[in-house]
Amino acid sequence: MSLQKIQSSFPTTNNPIRTALITARSTPSHKQVIHTMRKYGIRINESFFLSGLEKGIFLKEFSTDIFFEYQYQHCQSTSKYVPTGDVPNSISSQKIMLDK
Repeated sequence: MSLQKIQSSFPTTNNPIRTALITARSTPSHKQVIHTMRKYGIRINESFFLSGLEKGIFLKEFSTDIFFEYQYQHCQSTSKYVPTGDVPNSISSQKIMLDK
């Protein structure tokens, strides 16, 4: 089941699933990420643009329940702090898997 379907099964207000977009990007490249999430119907409750800062420590302090990442090297670093899921369908992940 997709995140969009799970989110849609609850009302917009008081939804038990909160989605935060946390990215190392900074403005203006953030627009691409937001447009992609909207395209897939995923509601974003909060957005954090870290401008290259370490994600793992931020995620720990943010009390993240689970984090999904499309770059394998970031999965390795963030998994030291929070449960992390690799998004294997991205171009970056496919290249890393081919390089192994």
